[in-house]
Amino acid sequence: MPMTKFCGNCGEANVDDAQYCANCGELLTVATNATSKETLTQNEGRESPKEEKKTLYRSRTKKILSGLSAGLADYFGLDVSLVRFLWLASFVITSGATLVGYIVLAAITPLEPLDESNEDIKNIKKTTTT
Repeated sequence: MPMTKFCGNCGEANVDDAQYCANCGELLTVATNATSKETLTQNEGRESPKEEKKTLYRSRTKKILSGLSAGLADYFGLDVSLVRFLWLASFVITSGATLVGYIVLAAITPLEPLDESNEDIKNIKKTTTT
């Protein structure tokens, strides 16, 4: 018996082999009849394709030089100390050649936007305006 896949978000029926809703991008559910819906087990843990994209920013609060390492750490979900160590190791291994890459990346990467709910940002704004 063919299984109809329904979107739990918008309720649209989708083709049998679809994993995500063609209408809204949500993870699809399986229903053997109109009232029974259960989540597809093979898709558990997968992210929806329409999730908000991450943007790389230089950190305003956790910076030592330009905030690039902290921004990269936030973007990739790594510890900032690890990213700083990797930059340092690459400087030593390449005799400083990655310094050019660091400078270019720091120059083209924007600062993170001001977030009024962040206490560290409020402190930065107070010190720069006084």
